[in-house]
Amino acid sequence: MGKTVFILGAGSNHEYGFPLGLDMLKNAVRDIKNTESVLYKLLLRLSDELNISESFVKFGESLQRSGLDSIDEFVFHNPIYEQIAKIVISYYIIESEKKNVDLGDRALWYKFLWDQIYTRDFKDFPKKDIGIVTFNYDRSFEKYFYTLISSTYGYKNDFNDINIKKMIIERLPIYHVYGKINNLPFENKESNYKYGQEHILLPMEIEDSNQQRVNHLLNPVKESINNIELILENRQTKNSRLEKIINLIRESSKIVFLGFAFNDDNMKALTFNKNVLDSRLPSGKVGFWYNYNGLDPTSQQEYESIREFGIKLNKRDYGNITDYLRNELIILNQIKNTPKWYITLN
Repeated sequence: MGKTVFILGAGSNHEYGFPLGLDMLKNAVRDIKNTESVLYKLLLRLSDELNISESFVKFGESLQRSGLDSIDEFVFHNPIYEQIAKIVISYYIIESEKKNVDLGDRALWYKFLWDQIYTRDFKDFPKKDIGIVTFNYDRSFEKYFYTLISSTYGYKNDFNDINIKKMIIERLPIYHVYGKINNLPFENKESNYKYGQEHILLPMEIEDSNQQRVNHLLNPVKESINNIELILENRQTKNSRLEKIINLIRESSKIVFLGFAFNDDNMKALTFNKNVLDSRLPSGKVGFWYNYNGLDPTSQQEYESIREFGIKLNKRDYGNITDYLRNELIILNQIKNTPKWYITLN
């Protein structure tokens, strides 16, 4: 059995509390209008410290009037706002990580995947050969699996951060196509930010708690804006991960799209071109897609975009990603001569 590669979009971690593109855009517009919000104060402070000449207030106004569905797409058309957009995105990702620090408390699709790869003996781990390619900037996936691996196997195997990092790279490769907000402590001792790190306010700080939170966010956000890429040209020229990602996909026997929109730039980053997708992939490769939980993003335009990539559509309804994986993976594992690309829409 070959490797199964999961390609993750924003919808894949939405049920873990991370915002979709449109949600983040609306939140940014709202918070930039509020001069007392943490985001407003953070932008005010960093605009001065980083010598950002563009007005973040005008950024918010233009964002609201743009009619677009994501900050990334807005920056594609307005690259002068890249730094401001990076601050905004970093802020919301860091805040979402704080709210979801105890990922293990939720029996969602990360847990289902863990059940599929868990083995009693660590030498046999993982039970199924998988790899992760994510377009998300957060670190929830590696945080979750690092915690489970170290907690489950650490005692008998005398794990430390160095050999866990090596093991994850070799056995459970995880690649962020456009970067992530920062390393986790086990990944890099010199440059990292603890997942869900919260600043506990002292009594004397509570009076101006938003300003104190800004002080606490300054360094993590400044590091984050150097770790993520929004501008298309930078994504293509500064990305040393792409070759490894492309090799991972080429070596796979199955591809599972989760919460993924078939944006042209994202597909090109994976070297998938319109109408020639099948010719680039090994015979029998199967792709899936479960889109955003509880939403219906499948506009006619999106359907047409998917068809242009030569991908066959098969619409079935599932309540969540876990149900989708439980049903579709079992079904498709039992069927021979399956199509190279099999897409299920919510």
